[in-house]
Amino acid sequence: MGAATSSTANSSPELRSINDLCVIIPVLNERENVLKAVQSVLQSGPNAYQPEVVVVDGGSTDGTLELCQALPGVKVEQASRAGLGGWEVGSKGV
Repeated sequence: MGAATSSTANSSPELRSINDLCVIIPVLNERENVLKAVQSVLQSGPNAYQPEVVVVDGGSTDGTLELCQALPGVKVEQASRAGLGGWEVGSKGV
């Protein structure tokens, strides 16, 4: 048996830039929780690294959309139909 060697093809890729990671947060009437979720994502990485954050709103009526649109550095998408479930809304962000 030969010695074990590491292969670049088998190793996990390193995150090299801000565009290497995108976090999609699907929301529907989450005004009370969305700010905490966005802050958690933005504060979770190393100081020099910030992932792209996309909030996809499924037709909120409680001001969630407007709150998210006011957040700097956060991309906001609206689902094509109001009231979509989390899976459908999350797919919109992709």
